[in-house]
Amino acid sequence: MAITKINADAMDLTDAYAFTGTVTGAGQILQVVTAYGTSSTNAGTSYVTVADTSITITPSATSSRIHLAWNTGATANDASGVNAIAIKGVSSEDGTIFEMYRYAYSNNSSHLVPCPLFVTYVDSPNSTSAITYSLQAKCGVTNGWSSNPDGGSNQVRVIAMEIGV
Repeated sequence: MAITKINADAMDLTDAYAFTGTVTGAGQILQVVTAYGTSSTNAGTSYVTVADTSITITPSATSSRIHLAWNTGATANDASGVNAIAIKGVSSEDGTIFEMYRYAYSNNSSHLVPCPLFVTYVDSPNSTSAITYSLQAKCGVTNGWSSNPDGGSNQVRVIAMEIGV
């Protein structure tokens, strides 16, 4: 294929140029699954599944990648911070732990502080069967971290996107 150099001074950038190439499935978003929730979760010193964070997606090809994103407003008391794990499965006991995240906060007071959680992960499941993903959290003190503490609408958001490879 010959490459032609175009002089930018001579090219009219206001013209519409027709695309004549071939589009393949690589990099295309094949499906998007979303979930929203309003439940609250209080986390202490043991991992608990964050309410409304489970999402199921069925990949259309074994070569697909699944991009996952979890987002929830949250608060922490004192110096608790939060540890979070993204898992394939319903719980860390029966699932595969992908990633562990640590959001530290040091305050040394009895006030609640913002400690939102945003976790992303890209999985290569090598499967066309339905897969459930979820998020678990814990912190350094009993009931030290709360997701969606006010129970507002659509405060927990989860997105699973299948990306063609």
